Amino acid sequence: MPKAKKKRRLPFFSISFRLILTICASALVLSYLSIFANPQHFSILSFFGLYYIPIAFINIALLIVALIRRSRSGWIPFLTLLPSLFFAEFYFQFGNKEELTTDKDITILTYNVGRFRSSSLNPNETLQEISSFVKEVSPDVIAFQEYRTSDTNSIRKSFPNYPYSQKRFFHFKKGNYFVGNVILSKYPIKAKGKIPFEQTTNLATYSDIEIEGDLTRIYNLHLESNSISLTSLIKKIKGTYEEFSNEIAHVHEKVKNSNTKRGEQVRDVIEHIENCPYKSIICGDFNDTPMSYSFRKLYQGRKDTFKEAGSGFAATYTTFWPLLRIDYILTPESYNILNHQTRRVKFSDHYPVLAKFSIQ
Repeated sequence: MPKAKKKRRLPFFSISFRLILTICASALVLSYLSIFANPQHFSILSFFGLYYIPIAFINIALLIVALIRRSRSGWIPFLTLLPSLFFAEFYFQFGNKEELTTDKDITILTYNVGRFRSSSLNPNETLQEISSFVKEVSPDVIAFQEYRTSDTNSIRKSFPNYPYSQKRFFHFKKGNYFVGNVILSKYPIKAKGKIPFEQTTNLATYSDIEIEGDLTRIYNLHLESNSISLTSLIKKIKGTYEEFSNEIAHVHEKVKNSNTKRGEQVRDVIEHIENCPYKSIICGDFNDTPMSYSFRKLYQGRKDTFKEAGSGFAATYTTFWPLLRIDYILTPESYNILNHQTRRVKFSDHYPVLAKFSIQ
């Protein structure tokens, strides 16, 4: 009798590889779901949204390995990566929209200046460099976050081309200085106000600016920060495994709390916008990526100036460039976006974002 053929067993490596593909694909799916999940109720999903870029790159690498190995399991990362085609445009754009000029243009600069202490220069020198940069790009409206000063009346001297301003500061008695949001404008500011956030030094301010006879509201947001210390993490890496594990757990707890606070802050901002009688522009430091509930809620019904007219990488945070984009300018859908720039000047831990558009 002929010998029965032995059933071919799947090698251990193939089983392990399929398991890795499935785990990484699941992580990517969870990052997609993070944009729909309010972190107040589903905080765990916000972690996957925060890590979307590295998770996506891992899946791309695994797809390449699967193709090289001619693995039948390659369909797992392939299908899972397809939705990323709809999100990639918020992180990277080819080409650049030609900068045009119309009769009703407005240029806005949003810039988290990091209290003027994030560059190699001293705070006064950093302020002077930023003042020169502003003079060079000459935006119509500026939205500063984390603006630090010991004399709130000195802002006009540093930026003399902006006769109209709005300032909201927190006073730090230890050191006797002020930190907060500043809006500067070449156009008249007819009204101004703030949206207070409870138990935090973050805030949202707004100014109603008259442009060619029409009022437009500018919201300047500085949402809750994750407050992650890279220096502390590096020190713990050099220490014991237990120290590093404790630091990672501490970091994730801080991220969880900050995500929850941002969800509450975004809710307050959206409620305020819904009661605004004018068209509104939202800009500032959102401290969240495009794969987040916070960004998606603010972006809903608006245009993202980078997506409409940007070029290259959209990242605005210098430390993790080109992975983290957390600074934005969002406009009404009726506006025509003419140009978007992320200027890579290193006067802060954020890059300034500049957008030009026509108000129709």
